[in-house]
Amino acid sequence: PTLRGGFVGGDDHRLVLNHVLVNHPSFAHAVKLFTIVHRDLYQPLPLLTFSGEFAVANLFGLFDSSIEGGAWLFHLTNVLLHALTTVLVWVTIRMFQQRLGVPSLAVATVVALLFAVHPFQVEVVAWVNGRMLLLSTLFALAAVLTFSRWLEVLKVRYAILTLAFVLLSSLSKVRVGLPFLLGLVALIQGHKLRTRFWCIWLPCAALTGWFAWINYQATAGADLFAEGAQHLWGPWLVRVLLALAFYFQHLFWPVGLTSYYPTPFVVHWSDASTAVAAIIVALSLTILAMLCRISRPCRWGVLWFFIAIADTLALIPARNVLAADRYMYLPI
Repeated sequence: PTLRGGFVGGDDHRLVLNHVLVNHPSFAHAVKLFTIVHRDLYQPLPLLTFSGEFAVANLFGLFDSSIEGGAWLFHLTNVLLHALTTVLVWVTIRMFQQRLGVPSLAVATVVALLFAVHPFQVEVVAWVNGRMLLLSTLFALAAVLTFSRWLEVLKVRYAILTLAFVLLSSLSKVRVGLPFLLGLVALIQGHKLRTRFWCIWLPCAALTGWFAWINYQATAGADLFAEGAQHLWGPWLVRVLLALAFYFQHLFWPVGLTSYYPTPFVVHWSDASTAVAAIIVALSLTILAMLCRISRPCRWGVLWFFIAIADTLALIPARNVLAADRYMYLPI
């Protein structure tokens, strides 16, 4: 039903409908998008795609009846991007299976289908502004695939493509953990961290670090760090525990999902919710540990998950919500 959806309040209005550089597409405005911060983040590439869709919608008069008349075009783009990302998920899993010597077409297909239809993905696809994560993940997985090829086949085009995909991912929504995932690719493939690895990994890490710094400055400039520190009290480790419990619980029992989860202003180790979260996390980690003992691919998968999820946890005050579905797009 996402194709019948419209634009929702908040970022859909601020970054799509009411953003003059987006809703009045032109070459000058397109260039301008790359020179400014967008609210509290730097994410020009998704806004550029919105601008392109406005140009198409205006050309065919999709907004003539109402502003919602052209919403389906934006939703269709999201659905197609999600479909393409799902294909890359399948290809990525197949690649890792071959490297580990455990090829299974059934496993790769089932996992890709779960990625496609799991309720955790709904917000990213059905929310127009989820475009940021759709594009970021698409290019991140593309970087993983081309980096893997670079390690296997010393051809310059794979190095250039890897750098390009890391850049495009960062221009969509920076992923701090992407360099660590690229390092994990080398380890999974059994490559020593030699010159071939470092000559591409270091520029990728530098690119990611640069964009992370830009976004840090933007978030600090919007006072989100200060607001989070001012309004949230209690041990940050408790908030991390609550978020992990949420992720583990809803990954396997995805009911009651919503786009926003108001976090308690004060948390304590003695809270009943903390005890419940500790039990869920302990059980989950125990099951994972048992699976890791009998399955080498599982060890890599668990490591991948925690690397990818790290920057979504409440390690900094700006994470002023308990958890949000959209932050789970890549880790799942």
